[in-house]
Amino acid sequence: MRFVMIAVYLLLILVGVSFAALNAGSVQINLYITTLKLPVSIVMIITLGLGMLIGFLLFLGKYWRLKLNYFKTCNQLKINEKEIKNLRNIPLKDQH
Repeated sequence: MRFVMIAVYLLLILVGVSFAALNAGSVQINLYITTLKLPVSIVMIITLGLGMLIGFLLFLGKYWRLKLNYFKTCNQLKINEKEIKNLRNIPLKDQH
């Protein structure tokens, strides 16, 4: 399994290096204040990184909402279990 993971990492590095070599041309980017001239591969990596960061931040909000809901449900379960235990310990009274 370790060999497979090393092979996958080496393949990804090889693809990344070949991508950078094939897209070595520069692109001019206007940022309203200044203009940058960067290689296409760097621009794509920055764009990919920003997309991953935005996706992570959106996921983080959903994750914390689910985590809060989980803790509320666990607390309610504990309360319900205590109530059931207390009800089981109450002696039954015969109505006759």
